[in-house]
Formats: sequence, C-alpha cells, structure tokens
Amino acid sequence: MQRRKDNDGGRRGGAPNLMAGWMALGWLCVAASVGHVAQAHASQAVKTAGVARWVSVEPGVVEDTKSGLQWTTADNGADIDWNDAKAWCIAKRFRWRLPTLLELLTLYVERGEGAGSVPCGESTCHAYVDFKLTGSWFWSATPVGQDAYDGIEMAWGVQLVNGAKTQTVMDLSDGSRALCVRNR
Repeated sequence: MQRRKDNDGGRRGGAPNLMAGWMALGWLCVAASVGHVAQAHASQAVKTAGVARWVSVEPGVVEDTKSGLQWTTADNGADIDWNDAKAWCIAKRFRWRLPTLLELLTLYVERGEGAGSVPCGESTCHAYVDFKLTGSWFWSATPVGQDAYDGIEMAWGVQLVNGAKTQTVMDLSDGSRALCVRNR
C-alpha cells in the first residue's frame, strides 16, 4: 500500500498541508450545499410533474403545467372593452397578450387539479384557487366578426361561473374583464 504525498510534493516530511486541508473542506461544503439545492429542486420537480396542474412561477403569475401557458393571477379589476383589454395585456410587456378562446376555456375547471370555488365579483367562479377575480366574464382575443343583424363587431369570451363561451359586442365593457397569458 502506497502512501499519498502532500500537495507540496512531500517536502514537509509528511506533515499535513493545512492549506490543502482547508481547501478540501471548503470544496466538500460547497459540494454538499449544491447537492442539497439540486435535491430540493429535483424533489420540487417530482412534486409538480404530473401532480400539480398549476404552479406559481413568480408573484402574480401561475403556469398551467398541462398547456405550458403562464397566466396573470389577477384580472384588470374593472369593466373593460375588447380593444382596451388587448391593450392592457400588451402594456404589461414581456410577451403578455389576451388569450384565444380555446386558451381561455382551459381556465374553467369544475373540480380537482387545484380548482375550487373562487370569488369573482358577486359570483363564484370555477377556476384555480389562486386567481384574484373581480368579475366572471372574460374577453378572448378571438373575434367573431360582424353581427349578421347590424354589422357590429363582436368577440368571444368565457363565463367562468359555468364555462360557457359567449359572444358580445367589442365596444361594450359592462361586466367584462381581462386576464393575460403568455407562452412559457
């Protein structure tokens, strides 16, 4: 069995190299710390992968792990028409936009997957429990086109009380709200 030499090539006559020992101890502490952080991230990923549909990614933003879309958790807070709803989302920057009708329909979740009864103005909506909603009807970016009767432009929206998709005049704002979405 061979003895290992100190880092100084054995010139100290076998006396331990104190500096090398402290450095090795330091690297062991760093490695242990990194290992704990990596283990914590791995366990968090295990908890969220396939189990939790909604994950908080930053204050005021949640991610739908099924679709990969990120949503603002709070709506705009007041009546808003379609053009202003689109502008409100775009003004948030960082790729925020008004959701399509199909994207908006994914917010209605009756039970399970982190859903529950969420206050939304004077009503109760069925959505992820961390949403802060001041109304129950939300604009989508999906236009309907002109109304057949009078030619007024209309757009689709979703009622989160019952999941119904409905259309209304783009210039109306009564009871309408906006939530914003972005791709991951």
